Amino acid sequence: MTKSFHKKKIYIVQARIPEYRVFFFKNIKKNFNVRILSCKNKADKIFKEKRFLYKLKLVNIFGNFIWLKNIPYKKLKNNYLIINGNLRILNNYLFFFLKYFFNFKLIWWGHLKSTRPAPFFDKIRLKIINLFADRMILYTKKEFDEAKKNKLFKIKYNYLGNTIDQRKIVNINRKKQITNKKTRFLFVGRLRIKPSTLIEEAIKIFNKVDKNRYKFTIIGSGDAKQKIQDLIKSNNLSKNIEIINSSYNENFLSKYFYKSDFFLYPGYIGLSLVHAFYYSLPVITHNNRYMHAPEFSYFKNNYNGYFYEHKNFKSLEKIINKALSTNKKKINQLRRNSKKTIKNLTIENMINRFNKIDFEKI
Repeated sequence: MTKSFHKKKIYIVQARIPEYRVFFFKNIKKNFNVRILSCKNKADKIFKEKRFLYKLKLVNIFGNFIWLKNIPYKKLKNNYLIINGNLRILNNYLFFFLKYFFNFKLIWWGHLKSTRPAPFFDKIRLKIINLFADRMILYTKKEFDEAKKNKLFKIKYNYLGNTIDQRKIVNINRKKQITNKKTRFLFVGRLRIKPSTLIEEAIKIFNKVDKNRYKFTIIGSGDAKQKIQDLIKSNNLSKNIEIINSSYNENFLSKYFYKSDFFLYPGYIGLSLVHAFYYSLPVITHNNRYMHAPEFSYFKNNYNGYFYEHKNFKSLEKIINKALSTNKKKINQLRRNSKKTIKNLTIENMINRFNKIDFEKI
């Protein structure tokens, strides 16, 4: 490795640094000068390491389009830039052209396809990647295999096996936890109006079910929370359905994961699925993979959970009733399969895949 190459920096632009990504960012390319540029949000924990630079400021332009202020464009010269491949980040369009003036290598880190089916825009996105990116980093092996099969990229590409920081999962003896006389369902996530988590639809179904058969715990906050609380109250379901403020405390969350039978996530799911599997908790969600994040590829119907037909709430009702009728033997098999699914989906493996990317040859 040449001396000049040692001096090169890797800049990673992130609107924010999620806590589940911190260990990853701390451990990638330790022989490089890595800088993660992000915004400083009040709710975020600030990590006091030279890798983390909280210099950016997010500005909402219109709709879902954003602009990140204070990016040190000139410092990118002759270095490497990893961007979040979201075309709603308007800075990306500037990067596409600046790379030719500042001679930096552009690495696109993102999904293979949009999370809501948009074939026309996916084609445009693919052309942009092939035209401007020097390397592509995909989230999952499923995406990698699809790209390879259909010869989608003219550039080299890798996948990381996107996952959570599983080191934080709290291990409890499950045998001591299972005392359920009722089937217990759990939801952990943001309570959004858009895209909807469809919790309201699940509550309407639970209202038809014998109240002696189930308990449903909802852990989350968001703009849909009040509407969900009102629905629970108006249907006199407070004894069966509880709603708890969002928490990122794994010790707190673990108690609910371990005493539940199914992780119910009717809407768009991503890393929440991996989180559930690490607690050996089978998942219930819909079957339209194009309306999920790439991590949905880890899901297999009747193996590590049940799916219902997308937008068909009669189908969701059928699956909830199927879950209520699932015996302990079958639930335990689903649990074992959930655990098997994430056997190699560790944060360490994700780091290793990133570290194997030969930046010198980009």
